[in-house]
Amino acid sequence: MKRRTTVSRFCLLAFPVALMLAAAAGVYSGLGWGDVDSSGIQHSAAGLSSSFSTFPRRYVDSAKNSSNYFRHSMRTMKRHVEKLQMLLRDEALAPDHEGFFSLKQEAADTGLSERKYVRRGGEQLLSKREADLEHDTIFVSVAAFRDVLCGQTVEELFSRAAFPQRIFVGIVQQIYPGTDEPCHSPILTNCTNRSFCPMDNIRWRRVLPHEATGPPFGRYVAGLMYQDEKYFMMIDSHSRLLPNWDVTVLKHYRMLPTKGVISFYPPAYEGQKVLKTSMLIFMCSAHFTRENILRMDGKAVIVPGKPILQPYTAAGFLFGHADFVREVPFDPYLDYIFNGEEITYTIRLWTAGWDAYLPPDAIIWHYYNRHNVPRIWNQPGVDFYRRSVVGEKRVHIILKTTVSNSTELLVDPSVAESSVLREIEKYGLGKERSLEDYWKFAMVDPIHRKTEVKMEGYCDNVRI
Repeated sequence: MKRRTTVSRFCLLAFPVALMLAAAAGVYSGLGWGDVDSSGIQHSAAGLSSSFSTFPRRYVDSAKNSSNYFRHSMRTMKRHVEKLQMLLRDEALAPDHEGFFSLKQEAADTGLSERKYVRRGGEQLLSKREADLEHDTIFVSVAAFRDVLCGQTVEELFSRAAFPQRIFVGIVQQIYPGTDEPCHSPILTNCTNRSFCPMDNIRWRRVLPHEATGPPFGRYVAGLMYQDEKYFMMIDSHSRLLPNWDVTVLKHYRMLPTKGVISFYPPAYEGQKVLKTSMLIFMCSAHFTRENILRMDGKAVIVPGKPILQPYTAAGFLFGHADFVREVPFDPYLDYIFNGEEITYTIRLWTAGWDAYLPPDAIIWHYYNRHNVPRIWNQPGVDFYRRSVVGEKRVHIILKTTVSNSTELLVDPSVAESSVLREIEKYGLGKERSLEDYWKFAMVDPIHRKTEVKMEGYCDNVRI
């Protein structure tokens, strides 16, 4: 039935296109273009009228000369050709995997109507004018360390996107081939009969686990696969996504009142069930570790429905215009660092003029309780914590950490090893705002290691 309907629509649209082509040809060759003179125009009109007795008389009567008539015919033909193209494109998209989205078009008699984006089955998602997504591509950074959930995560990036053809993914796959499960899914690779294949939009870097040097390494390598997409998103490889996540995150992002990024610790999921959450973690608090590095905490708040300015960003979810990663590239020299990665990048972003916001609602969930899974710090032969000393020194130099209760620098850059100082200007603080102003904004006293000023912290001063 669907094929019959499509053929019928095709024929109905093809007929006027053929008619317009014949009419245009008549102007040029049917009566002889070289014979047109002051009276030949009238002959041309009369000739066309007699040759195409079924052609609507109003077109002939309204044509003052053959060139006007030709332009009128071409405009009408163009409208019908565009309708045909959309019909054929929609038909080509129809066999896509269930859950993917198609572009449909309603054609009015007077021309093309506004394009509609709809889910299979007819539920309207949003209009083109509302979404303004014609060129809004999103690059997604995924660093996976021997993660069996990576394939599911990447699958959902496409199957739960409203516009999967606009999603591009860079995967750093840190596995032992033949031993670890690759970051694959049948939906990603079985593309024989589909007009869009997710594999066309996936870029890969493969690294042996014993050659990896920690989470910052994976994020840096993933960022190398970015190719000028408009937006940049970073997630963990064990995440689940909201249906239509791409449309939702762009709506959230366009609500930001200043130049900024959206970031938060996603709510948790376990198993295959993802529940709608009524609470989010507002990243408004932190504490100092025994290594004198500020580590972020948070406060559970009711879903705010609007972006909320916050002093911290999280590596598990970070989204913004790709200018943020051009201006503040990921540091490849934070080897074997876990604590220190997020606060360093947060302050580099803030001092470069980028604010951080809690999103209005959740679009992603994170699997936190992963027990007995491979992690880089428990790999045989990797003395992770001993090797982290160099990366920690780099963090202290960038953030100008002092000895507790003193203004003396904890790590003196003038005597630091060369490995600690590699390209530190490129991956250092920004020039738009000062480090001192950041501490005031975040209500942190770094000298006395206090995350409250006058007994109050950032969480206490924000109403949601």
